[in-house]
Amino acid sequence: QESNEGSPFISLETQRAFFKTYSLKDLFGYESYFNGIYVNQTTAGFILESMPLVGFTMESHRSISSIFKSILPENSNIQFLLMADPHIGDILEYWADPRHHNGSMMSKIASERAAHFKRLANQEVKDLSARSFRILISVTRPLGEEVSFQTLSQELIELKERLTVLFSMAHMSTYSLEP
Repeated sequence: QESNEGSPFISLETQRAFFKTYSLKDLFGYESYFNGIYVNQTTAGFILESMPLVGFTMESHRSISSIFKSILPENSNIQFLLMADPHIGDILEYWADPRHHNGSMMSKIASERAAHFKRLANQEVKDLSARSFRILISVTRPLGEEVSFQTLSQELIELKERLTVLFSMAHMSTYSLEP
């Protein structure tokens, strides 16, 4: 058995022991996932992920406000959750990698910038921090006897497609968040 002491990673044995005790649905609050739809005891819905919108225009405002005026069905619930993730190393490497192939000066600049933002993410610079910001948009509808799950599921898939197009019109790229 290998020691994992001092490593930022959890050993495979620890992970297996954890998932013998807990399931992902216990951690994330849904009971099942089927065809792009999360299902709970009393609701079903979906989650979209996007980057925050910068430079909000009147066109964007009209698009977003139409969600509440005409797109969301009655008894729907929509939540917006802004997440600030300090784990930005992969993003920085993705950004820096092509610059490492453009000569020694560009490679040096890319390395120094990536290192600077990593220090900010680790809060090594007082009063400043770097984060990757994302928005989770969850939409749920109540489960009930009035509508079959199959019908509700199809309505949710169509709603997800409509919202994806609408957010795109507001210059927000979204994609479906899956377990």
